[in-house]
Amino acid sequence: MGEKTRSLYSEKAKQALESQPLQKGLTGLQDRFGKGAVKYWRNMEDPGKRDRVKKSRMESFAGLDTILAQLASNIRKRGGHVHFAGDGQEAIDCALEIARRNGVRSVVKGKSMLSMEINIDQALEQDGIEVVETDLGEYIVQLAQQQPSHIIAPCIHLDRNDIGELFAEKLGIDYTDDPPSLTMAARKALREKLLNADMGITGCNLACAETGHISLVSNEGNIRMATTMPKIHVAFMGMERVAPTFEEHRETLELLVRAATQQPLSTYVSFIGGPAGEDDPDGPEEFHLIIIDNGRSKILASPEFREVLACIRCGACLNVCPVYGKIGGHAYNSTYCGPIGAVITPLLSGVNEHADLCKGETLCGACLDVCPVKNDLPRMLSELRYTLAYGSNRWNVRQHNVRESYIFTGWQLVVTSSFIYRSLIRLARLIQRPFTSKKNGMVRTLGGLARGWTDTRDLQPIARQTFGEIWKEKYADTPETAGVAVHHAAGSEPDPGRQPQQPEPVARDYSENSVDPLPLLEILKENAANQNISVHSAASYTETVDIIVELVRTKDPEFSHNKHIVLHDHPDLNRLRLWKKFNREAVTVHTTFASDKEVRAKTGESFIGITAPSYCIAESATLVQLTSPGCPRSTSLVPSIHIAVVRKDNVVATLKDAYDLLGTKKIPDSFVFITGPSKTADIEAHLVHGAHGPRELHLIVVGEPALPDQGEESLAATGQQSKTDQ
Repeated sequence: MGEKTRSLYSEKAKQALESQPLQKGLTGLQDRFGKGAVKYWRNMEDPGKRDRVKKSRMESFAGLDTILAQLASNIRKRGGHVHFAGDGQEAIDCALEIARRNGVRSVVKGKSMLSMEINIDQALEQDGIEVVETDLGEYIVQLAQQQPSHIIAPCIHLDRNDIGELFAEKLGIDYTDDPPSLTMAARKALREKLLNADMGITGCNLACAETGHISLVSNEGNIRMATTMPKIHVAFMGMERVAPTFEEHRETLELLVRAATQQPLSTYVSFIGGPAGEDDPDGPEEFHLIIIDNGRSKILASPEFREVLACIRCGACLNVCPVYGKIGGHAYNSTYCGPIGAVITPLLSGVNEHADLCKGETLCGACLDVCPVKNDLPRMLSELRYTLAYGSNRWNVRQHNVRESYIFTGWQLVVTSSFIYRSLIRLARLIQRPFTSKKNGMVRTLGGLARGWTDTRDLQPIARQTFGEIWKEKYADTPETAGVAVHHAAGSEPDPGRQPQQPEPVARDYSENSVDPLPLLEILKENAANQNISVHSAASYTETVDIIVELVRTKDPEFSHNKHIVLHDHPDLNRLRLWKKFNREAVTVHTTFASDKEVRAKTGESFIGITAPSYCIAESATLVQLTSPGCPRSTSLVPSIHIAVVRKDNVVATLKDAYDLLGTKKIPDSFVFITGPSKTADIEAHLVHGAHGPRELHLIVVGEPALPDQGEESLAATGQQSKTDQ
């Protein structure tokens, strides 16, 4: 590592230690998420899941070319475009060509570390294209012209006062340090950008080769906006971020969300496999997936480091690392920080150039304990240190410090000779005396090469006696300890290869034969309350209408004075005949007919969106919303209030049940899991609902069964129109 880079690491680490907002934020983050993840893994009902996902990830690398080919083929069948980029510049060139061909002048971005890795923002801006980060934390650091300092919490180094002053300067609002007010100011500023952008750029949390989808995980709703409203969607994906099957995708997704934020599921999990269809009233006209290598093939070919590609970018290792917990993310001077950054950054960008990253970690093993896929980062950090100590032609590493290697060679000689070791201990006790403070008995300062050890701390002096000397003096010759041997009963000798017995997982049988519908609904209500979802029970569709009417009458629009509501053209909602109910009131009802080219505009002016999700998952209170021509994406996203109407017989117990049911259907090009209203905690971990998507989510569970098939016609088919079109 050059002197400039090394001094930058030390300088930024010192700045971090002196930053009170950062230290407060890091402590809170590690107390909440770090300890929470460790506790969850210790008590999880299926302790084998982490091992299964790790095995799946590693085995998929053996046939990664075939898996990626399957993913590309399935996406192309859905009308999407797939591009392969060997390095960052190829990916940038591909994105620029797409933007130029479509006359793109404005881009909104969802959080994507890969886009930061290749520095796409600068390339787009140099081409005259406006680029706006839409994740609240990323938006804040973009306004401040800084870099994110955490994978999940980008602006953890800024407190509410910093953000209040920043918004007053950049957004022209009156100063406030109130997190909800600051969040609403950002919501208003970003909403215009999201609704009118030409292109949306996202990353990819995890793709599924079997179905031909990418999936994107978020809480705020900005990623859904960025993939729904612009006419072009470009997704960047690292070549390793793919699961072969739908089932493997489910288990990996569950680990990702738990490790990242301690939630059963994030608010939104979006699945995208292609552009909008000809009859879809919203969604992008083009979908492009750019699969990027950028050094990953070299890592894949390395037995020592291949394991790091199993990382699912949850950020859990940052939340337990004692080093990151003090110096934060900026000291790493890299897109990736914390223990994962200390491994992946040197491998992608140069080991010598980023030597301080892999040398700065403690190897305490906390990152291994908390990693959802049990990546052995301490082992890989040791491997990187070995390449620095001795050089490596494969990784183009020159020997980092010849003098240091001589010192450790000498140290090896010392610790392998008891005579030399004990002699040096005695000598060191004499040498330390001039440096030891009489006031507190600590070593205050050292000279020469050892000076760095005491620049920022005092050291304990070498003890007057070693443990061995104390033991020999007090106990070695006593009858109680002399000649003691350990005996084992016959057949009870310890087996060094035996694994400790694991506790049996708690059985949870959610099958239809074992769970009565009423308890399942009680489970749903309990979990919905945890996700800030209001649950209403309706015995019939008549009661459902009454509930909706009451909500419409008591709620006020956020962005206008007119009450517009929009609902899906779905058989269950068509039974409500809401346009008749509001015929004499100042409420305009829109239905999302596939043939209506004005659906996007009508949805934008509506303050309530009503949908009929295909399923509702009780264990997490999650809605499964499939996209179809009469059921577009934006109805559950753009309005301030989302009302979901679900029949009781469409409530399933677990995420696995939902995946199994989806596996029996022709999966649409786009669908989404929704777990609660939009939310963010980017400003001092203060939870605020309504970051970008709906501020409220109301779930109406209807006991009345579905209509016979002959009654399930859309309003468009029967000639019915919305109130405004009559």
